Amino acid sequence: MTAGATRWSSGDGDLGQLRHTLARDLMVLAELHAKAPRRDTLSALWRRCYDGVLGFKLSSDGGRKAVGLFCEGLTDIPTCLDRETLARLESAYRELYLNEESGAFPFESAWCGDAASGERNAIDGIYAWQRRSGFVDEVGSYRCADHLVGQLRLLAHLVSPAGASMPFADIGLFLDQHLLCWVERFAARVSLISTIRWYQGIAALTAAYIVDLRALAGRLNDQASARLQSPEWAMACVRSDALAQPAVPPVEQKTV
Repeated sequence: MTAGATRWSSGDGDLGQLRHTLARDLMVLAELHAKAPRRDTLSALWRRCYDGVLGFKLSSDGGRKAVGLFCEGLTDIPTCLDRETLARLESAYRELYLNEESGAFPFESAWCGDAASGERNAIDGIYAWQRRSGFVDEVGSYRCADHLVGQLRLLAHLVSPAGASMPFADIGLFLDQHLLCWVERFAARVSLISTIRWYQGIAALTAAYIVDLRALAGRLNDQASARLQSPEWAMACVRSDALAQPAVPPVEQKTV
């Protein structure tokens, strides 16, 4: 939190635990998109029984299908990893995430508006949320401001009780203004052009998570203030073992 930044109530009890779980999930999704999977990342996912990677239970039909696709993509990768498999995953990652001609470039400005105004509006909007919440972009790159990884990290900060802990009304507004404008189209495009279900699954899982998180934010925002202090129903959305599980091994931020 930078000097002068607004600090909202962190939320104690169940709500604080829910925020912690959501923030952790979003950072995990950011890491999965940040670069091609490494041995330690895949090993951690296999140990956690595939769908245990997320603490927030996706209850929508789209969410359940996305979890299934993610599990299938993880199953496709041989557990006896060799250089050829890792090289194929690396090559596919570069084609999808680092090639502007792929049609699945993970920047908001690539999906919203024309090339010039879309980029400017997306980046200005993200910077406004960063300033308001006191978020410091550790990547430190102008071009990364509207990148999917950067937006997921910012969203984690907005949600986290250790970060801005913004009201869920504001969380919903951020999603409406940014990720929900393009992430579902991004996921659909990845499913069309990638032949590797691992990447199809990550994209689908992220899009479904954002959609279900928006629904959760709307429901939380609609509750009376007294009930918001300890929304027991909200904790039913969280896996019982979520807080005890370690995060996916982080990647180097310079790769974004």
